[in-house]
Amino acid sequence: PLSPHPFFFPFHGVMDFASFRGAVVVGNVNFQALLYFHFYFAPLWFLSSLITTGLRPGGFLNQHVRLATYASMIVVEIVRLYLGFTGNKREQVPALVGFIIGTFVQLGLVAIAFYYDPYPLEYGFNVIYITFTLFELIFGSIALHYINKEKIYRFAMAYREKYM
Repeated sequence: PLSPHPFFFPFHGVMDFASFRGAVVVGNVNFQALLYFHFYFAPLWFLSSLITTGLRPGGFLNQHVRLATYASMIVVEIVRLYLGFTGNKREQVPALVGFIIGTFVQLGLVAIAFYYDPYPLEYGFNVIYITFTLFELIFGSIALHYINKEKIYRFAMAYREKYM
């Protein structure tokens, strides 16, 4: 095969496609900040929920559905925040998809908690909680879009380097 003349193509065969772009970090900083603040807000929200549940007539004894909802929310919240942190920082698409699915589950559980006549303290914390969760859903979807786009680009570059 004929090789290109070095005068016209001085870098032919010296550089690969990946060297033009370098390592690109596509994690979303706004999403990471939301997760950070939500991480510190979640224990305050849980404490306010326990306080208002204990202040209700009958205390904790007659609040089976509410306590089951809060227990489920705690488990889903821990897993959801972990998946959000790792998915954004390590650019892992499956973790971010798990975060988004967990966010939809969490919104459903918050809707159940709203259904049972919240006290003003609980109502205020739940509004802040839902606001955090909706913004995390929006920014998490944006982060997932850009990370997925970058993964597709990296795969295409690796494919071109290997087979073309």
